[in-house]
Formats: sequence, C-alpha cells, structure tokens
Amino acid sequence: LCTGGSVTDLVQGLRSRGARLSNNQIAYILRETVQALVFLHENHCMHRDIKGHNILLTETGHVKLVDFGVSSHLAATMARRNTSVGTPYWMAPEVIACEQQLDQSYDSRCDVWSVGITAIELAEGDPPLCELHPMRALFQIPRNPPPKLSHPEQYSSMLSDFISECLVKDLEQRPFSKELVTHPFLKSVGPYVDQIRQDLRSEIARQREDGRAPSQAIATTKYGKLKSDRKSKPQKMYMDDLAALDVLTEDAIVEQLQKRYETNQIYTYIGDILIAVNPFSQVGLYTTQHQRKYTGQARSDNPPHIFAIADAAHQALVHQRQNQAIVISGESGSGKTESANLLLKQLVYLGKAVTKNLEERILQVNPIMEAFGNARTGINANSSRFGKYLELTMARSGKVNGARIFVYLLEQSRVVKQADGEGNFHVFYYMYDGLQAEGRLEEYYLHPSYRKTHRYLQETATLPKTNVDRWKQLLASFRVLGFKDDEVDMVNRVLAAILNLGDIEFGEMDSNDNTDTAWR
Repeated sequence: LCTGGSVTDLVQGLRSRGARLSNNQIAYILRETVQALVFLHENHCMHRDIKGHNILLTETGHVKLVDFGVSSHLAATMARRNTSVGTPYWMAPEVIACEQQLDQSYDSRCDVWSVGITAIELAEGDPPLCELHPMRALFQIPRNPPPKLSHPEQYSSMLSDFISECLVKDLEQRPFSKELVTHPFLKSVGPYVDQIRQDLRSEIARQREDGRAPSQAIATTKYGKLKSDRKSKPQKMYMDDLAALDVLTEDAIVEQLQKRYETNQIYTYIGDILIAVNPFSQVGLYTTQHQRKYTGQARSDNPPHIFAIADAAHQALVHQRQNQAIVISGESGSGKTESANLLLKQLVYLGKAVTKNLEERILQVNPIMEAFGNARTGINANSSRFGKYLELTMARSGKVNGARIFVYLLEQSRVVKQADGEGNFHVFYYMYDGLQAEGRLEEYYLHPSYRKTHRYLQETATLPKTNVDRWKQLLASFRVLGFKDDEVDMVNRVLAAILNLGDIEFGEMDSNDNTDTAWR
C-alpha cells in the first residue's frame, strides 16, 4: 500500500506553505524511480507515463513506481514502438512525433525524457508548459529547446546537469536508464537515505494532519485522442498547423477548421499560410494584451493569430534584413478588410515610430481608403471594391519611418451604376448626409430633396446618423494626415460634381430648335 500519496501531492503540499523538497530528497526520489526503470527496461518493458502522479510513497518513505496503463512490452531491449501515448507535458518529442509521422518510432529512452521532466516537477511543483492547454504543449515540445529549471540557482548544479542529461531531444544521443544510475546527483544521496526517509515520513504525517487538497485531473493522449481526465471520453485532437496532417484533403481541412471554429479558434495555420474564418462577431482577440502576447515570440508559443504573422514578418525584417510581403486574399465577406486593418495595427505597434504622430497618420490611412474604396454589395455591407498595396518602410532598428499606398483595380464602374440592393462607394453617402447635418448642401449645389433622386445615390440600409458619424471620422483622418481646409473642400466639390453629373440627361435636339432645352 502506498498510503503516503504521490510525490506530486507531496510537492504541492510543501508549496502551499512556501516550502519545497531539498536537493537530497529530490535526488532520493529520482534515484528510486530510475532504479525501477532499469528493472523494467531490462525486462523489455517501457512505462511511457513517468510523472509525479505515478511515483508514490509508502508510510515508511519508500518510493514505488505505479500505473502501467499505457506501458508496452518489447520483444528486445532495443525494440521500438510507434504509438503516441502518455501525458502531454511529460511526453518525449519522439513519442509526440509518432502521432503525425508514421515512419517515426522510439525506444525505452522515452522514459528517460519523462524522468527529466519529473525532476523539474519535483523542484518547481509543475512540469514545463503546464500553463498551456495540453494540445498546445504537444505542439511546442518538439519545437522548443529542452526545458530547464526556471531558478537553477536555488538547487544543486548537479540537478541541472542531471536534467540536461535526460532532456536531450535527439533520441540517439540520450542515455539509457542504466547510465543514469551512475550520475553524481543520484549517487551522492546514498549516505543520507535513512534520514531522507524519516523526513519524508514526517512530512507525510504533517500533510495528512493538515489535510490535502484533491489532485487535479491530468490529461492523457492515446491513438490521436485527448482525454481531459481518466473518466472523460477521448476527444480527437485538432491541431494548429494543418500541414502536419498525414492526409491533406478538402474534407480533412474543413473538419479541422469547423472543430476549431466551434471552440472560438478562428485562426489556423497551413505551413506559412494563416487561414481566418470570419466569426462576424467580436471575439476579444485584438486587445493590447494580445498585442504584447504576440511580440517577439516564436510562432509555436501561442495559438495561431494574425498578430503572429505580423510579428514573424517584423522579426525576419529586423534580423534577416530581408524585405517581407504579406498577401491577404479571400472571398467577399471573408474579413480581408478587417484583417488588413489588424495587420497594420500590429505592425505599427511592433515598429513604434519615433514620433506618435507618424503612427497615427499611418493608421488613419485605412478609414480614408475604406470610405473611397468600399461599398455595399448583395452579401457584404462593407465590401472592398479595390485592391491596395501598402508599403511600410522601417529603419534597421525595426522602427516605422514611413508608409506608401498604391491603389489599383478600383471598380470605377460602380460610381455610375450599381446592381439592385447594392450601393455606391461609402464616401458619397458620408459626404451627403454629413453636409446635410451641417446645413451645407447648397454650398455644393446639392439639395435635400435630391437624397432619393440623385442617380448615383441609391438608397442603402446605412442610417444617415451613422453616415454623419463616419463623415466626422473621415474629416478627422484628413486632418491627421495634414489636409488643409481648402484641400478638403476641393475633395467635397469633386464628389459633389460627380453626383451632379450623374443627374444630367441627354436627348436628341430638334434641328429647328435653337434653344438649349433639349438637355438638362
């Protein structure tokens, strides 16, 4: 009977009162665990789930390795397996790789990696990446450098060395369990075993008297499915990067995107491509906190996000000194306009300009471009009817020092004719309703009664009040960009002239009529 509980419970109990295991206690627990592994491996058995929860203590302070639910019997000492099973945070990179790469395999040294993670758990109370969802941890373990102690100065240097011995990502370079037995950290504890067991017995008794908090459920994975705890039903895992799929078909992609969308994961990678599924609602993914979260990070550090694309481009520009290009493409209503705005927002945030005014001027370009280039269509109330190429220029330090916009493919025919239920470019409605609210329509030869009769101003669902607000925002953007009042007035006159030209009607002139009444 192991009534002393698991070493995870022991560590958590110590941490709850600001204490921790001593170097000798950690060395003792690891020594006993490694000796158990040597016995298993010599008898051709891989445990495949080494962690603090499966290392139990007896009343006398002895250590037992338990729970062989996912262990595997091998035909020989060097035999291999290719089933991805275990508890995510403790799983070795080669075991995780078997989930997506059918030609991958591993041997008993996967348990050695788990011992290294358990060593960190014993010292710090939690395994590395424990703050992440288990699925995210599975993505990061193969990509990240081997974990280390967060505060190595608090522990013996031999413990750090032991951990680095265990956490060698290259399986072929990682030692076998029988080689770990001779590590100085484990050997040094020999003379103190009796005292350590006495200390552990005292701590067990103390925690039993104080009462232990129930252990948190631990997620496990097997055959490509994730169980949040032992009693839950296994759920298929859906990944951040679909390029890792064995079979990349349309059905597989759609299934992955749908399942991620149902959990509010609207972004998904396919290699260097970011797919965005428009939620048509606010999902709270673009706050200042998110901007900081996606600054100077590896792509695997966080869930897929358009800010991660901006950060990757900025890092490559600064560190590799190579120009970067980001192409945004998609169907009408897919969110291209909003994505472009968010991308620009993050790039300007990353490359903070020397002057705040420059940042504001760059960001205020988008409202102007949308006013003059976006319109209502049958399926999208704010459809971009143009293509644009925005060029940000940055100094070697990564600071934004300028921007240029090239506009092309403007749907000019929309000015003179729109399909039923569609509208002209937004700016015409903004200007008309804005001038009407200011009582200035007559300055531009426009009359309130013409609101429904101007040929180029078909009615749209946009309310006049909304147009007035956006007109004020447009004027504010003009001011930020340095437009003078007379220049804004000239823009208004050109727009008003276009509306008036649209009302001209032409007819055939009677040859005997010398008047100008044949046209108006």
